Amino acid sequence: MKICPDASTSDGLLDVCVIGDVGKFDLLRSFLKVRTGDHVDHPKVSIFKASEIEITGTGIIRGDGEQLGELPAKIQIQRGAINIAGGDNQPPGRG
Repeated sequence: MKICPDASTSDGLLDVCVIGDVGKFDLLRSFLKVRTGDHVDHPKVSIFKASEIEITGTGIIRGDGEQLGELPAKIQIQRGAINIAGGDNQPPGRG
């Protein structure tokens, strides 16, 4: 899946995909496009890059199916914290 098609493991930035207020049918239709990265063309989808983000509100933070914490949260890049197999062997993009 290409949630953030131009994401790079070596640029030192978080890639964030934000989906605005969409209906269930529109969300499902857009989700089917995640495989190719074409969902980013939807007018309610925004992609951001940042070295640090803050998320306000209430709720649970999940990652890869696991509960990671609760909101509010501050998330930031820690260079060299993990090794990623494969890394940036291919250029970013939808192809």
